[in-house]
Amino acid sequence: MEDDGTKCSAVTVAVLVLAGCHLSLTLSKVPPPHDGGGQPARVEPAGHVASLAATVLAAYVASAACAGGGRIRLSLGSLLAEARRTWARPAATALYIELLTTAMASLLLTLRAFLAAAASAGGATAGLMAVSGSVALVGWLGPVLFAHSDIACRMSLVVAAAEEGYGGAAAVRRAEALVAGRRAHGIAIGLLASAIEQAPTWLCGDGVPALVVGPAVLAAKIVACCACSAFYYDCRRRHDKVSASRSTAKCCQVLWDRDLYVTDESEEEFGGSFECFRLT
Repeated sequence: MEDDGTKCSAVTVAVLVLAGCHLSLTLSKVPPPHDGGGQPARVEPAGHVASLAATVLAAYVASAACAGGGRIRLSLGSLLAEARRTWARPAATALYIELLTTAMASLLLTLRAFLAAAASAGGATAGLMAVSGSVALVGWLGPVLFAHSDIACRMSLVVAAAEEGYGGAAAVRRAEALVAGRRAHGIAIGLLASAIEQAPTWLCGDGVPALVVGPAVLAAKIVACCACSAFYYDCRRRHDKVSASRSTAKCCQVLWDRDLYVTDESEEEFGGSFECFRLT
């Protein structure tokens, strides 16, 4: 999926999955599953946009806080100016991650609805066909929709805020390259960040006013993003050291090969200068 010229992009696949899930549920008249006995949760566009904006803001604050070893790298004015100049990169990254996450959830919920309908209809053959089709579909779309780890998706927002030229899928791939070889540490950081983000919901409950919950959620996002940002800069330093070592080794190899080539040419010239003294 990384070669956009030969394979469909992940965005195209995600959009097709969303459209296919909606169309299949509409045509089949299968009710979409939802948790709880009440009505399904409604999506509030304003709240969703505010959540994405808070995520992007948290990425800038965390990147500035962790870039200088714990010292704020930019003043508030410089931070706002930097965010105003480069906001499109982390925004595109957040939308890309949100699209993949929504497509994954929609696919799993749709398969769950069809499996439940097949189980309620009875018949081992229908159930077996539904399970086999679900497994095949997930196995086919899995390398696209489930290609990125949780920590890479979280780190990609910091990548987009901190590095020029990375946004959307490129930022996620950059984060995957940085976290390679440190999966266990990345899983722990991802779980910690997820727990921090859920802390306001656990502590505040349902009766707390939005004026209190909003700042608490933003603060939790910033703290969680700081944990991911610190891990990002640590991975980046390690990655840069490895790249520098490989570059040094490659330069030494090139110099060594060139010296051998020059030595061989000198020996050939030295041997050729005595050819006139050969006995005939």
